Amino acid sequence: LSVPFLRLVKNYSHTGLRKLRLLNCAVGASVGQPLILYTPDDDFLARLPFLRQLSLMRKASSSQEHMASFLKPHERVHIVGRVHPTLNFDQVMTHMPSGCNVDVVVMDVEGHEKEIICSLDIDRYKPDLIIYESIHLGTDKEKIREVLAPFGYRFFDCPPDTIAAA
Repeated sequence: LSVPFLRLVKNYSHTGLRKLRLLNCAVGASVGQPLILYTPDDDFLARLPFLRQLSLMRKASSSQEHMASFLKPHERVHIVGRVHPTLNFDQVMTHMPSGCNVDVVVMDVEGHEKEIICSLDIDRYKPDLIIYESIHLGTDKEKIREVLAPFGYRFFDCPPDTIAAA
């Protein structure tokens, strides 16, 4: 497991939140090929000043070129690809306790927001909030609203994200 994911687990381990599940996976509209996400390698991160380390630990991309844009030219040799299994939302929910409600769905899925949101079974899960990165969506932003509005969602733009609230 990557250092950022292990830190995430450690940061939430003391909360006692029994229903919180952290999964090291990619989420897609359907089960598919594993996804390669590019990140700085763990040894490189460990040698950085703490604040820069924190900033870079939040970065991952399915595009190696996009990941490189966060690094200085001489640092780009430290980009590694990590393979993550791809699960759909129903499969993610199998990791939750039986009868668990979904209160909030937060996603930053590298431009796949529309296909994932359209694949959600809103009637089944009824999330109160769906928070998704929307700054790059173009016309898909309006299509997502058309899908969610009939379920009573209202929309709040908080760039770079949108919050859909039921």
